[in-house]
Amino acid sequence: MQKQVLDFYDNIKKSLGARIQLNAPMAPKCGFQTGGEADLLFAPETIQELQEFLRALPPALNPVILGGGSNVLIRDAGIRAPVIWTANLECEISTDDCKITAGAGTKNAAVAANAANAGISGLEFLCGIPGTIGGAARGNAGAYGGAMSDIVQHLDIVNRAGELISLSADELKYSYRNLELPQGCIIVGMELQGMPANPDDIRARMLEYATARKEKQPAGLTLGSAFKNPPGDFAGRLIEAVGLKGVNSDGAYFSEKHANFLMNDGSAASADLEALLQRAQKEVMDKFDVALEPEIKIIGDLQT
Repeated sequence: MQKQVLDFYDNIKKSLGARIQLNAPMAPKCGFQTGGEADLLFAPETIQELQEFLRALPPALNPVILGGGSNVLIRDAGIRAPVIWTANLECEISTDDCKITAGAGTKNAAVAANAANAGISGLEFLCGIPGTIGGAARGNAGAYGGAMSDIVQHLDIVNRAGELISLSADELKYSYRNLELPQGCIIVGMELQGMPANPDDIRARMLEYATARKEKQPAGLTLGSAFKNPPGDFAGRLIEAVGLKGVNSDGAYFSEKHANFLMNDGSAASADLEALLQRAQKEVMDKFDVALEPEIKIIGDLQT
């Protein structure tokens, strides 16, 4: 562990110690249930706690930001940096007309359910997306024709200096499965825009989406789509075409149900999962000259 991390912990534990853990196991924080420890884990519950932490954090220490961990692979060697885990951060939801205000730690399913109850349409696609709304906004999550970039009206972020900033929709640089933000910025809340509709009709669409997701997507230890779909094609089709669908490699495999879902049978380590991702990239490139870009975010050190 870095001496700087220990010194920082000693300085801040009096005010924020209840939210900070040294040598924190990270496997429980991600969908694959794999990965090593973080030198320091901070789990703020309020924006003010987050601001205090960032203002006290030495400039040389760059934090790793982790939300619900639904699309994150944490390497076995762990993370030699402070980790800010935002899944408990400001989980309130409110509705006003066709707008929803939500804290970053709010579960996507809860946002969709609240929108349905309030007769707000356009957020149904969130009902089956795992993780938190902060992570969904950061990754421009989408499904069934909807995406976060369609509904975000403004984002509240805290920058590396601990300053709270509000960004309007026209200031946000969204692209496919990505939002470009300055390094170290953390989404803490947002306003989402929907459309008026009958709550029963909204719930019927949500049930339709949930049923389709259950039929098409596998259950188990997975992070959802492994790769972004390349232009004009599907990552799952390419993975199946190179013969990797269902092939188990040290506990890691691409699902028989949907070849773009990387799975862990419970015995794989993060290194096994990452190796299979890299194998798929190589074999698809060799056969089709297509570069598969991971949708899964890989974080952590390569070695202890």
